[in-house]
Amino acid sequence: MRVEKTCSTCNQTLSVTMFHKRTYASGKVAWQTKCKSCSTTVRRQYYKPNEKTRQQLKISNEFYEELMKNEQCNICGDTLTKKCIDHDHMTKKIRGVLCNHCNTALGLFKDNISVMKDAIQYLEQAKQLA
Repeated sequence: MRVEKTCSTCNQTLSVTMFHKRTYASGKVAWQTKCKSCSTTVRRQYYKPNEKTRQQLKISNEFYEELMKNEQCNICGDTLTKKCIDHDHMTKKIRGVLCNHCNTALGLFKDNISVMKDAIQYLEQAKQLA
């Protein structure tokens, strides 16, 4: 027997496996009113990117909107498809908006300028050998 439910957002009748379960304080278990697909869409619209960083750094909506106007990475200049708020982990001071690759690279180098300079020197030497 296949149990179906109609999504309150897209009005499609789907198998209940396409809905998230919800457990009430009373112990009663039911299905959410939105299907998993619609729930995901709503969550992505409601929770803005960088929400965790915004809360940790206490960034106002106005300042966040100003930061997100930037369309190019502050390091490589590529067009930003995923915008990452770059900040100093010690001082919590925001440095700019980077692409995911540049932001990850800084994190992997632990913001250590000396190590980054050594990496540049290594790449320059390796290029000369090639």
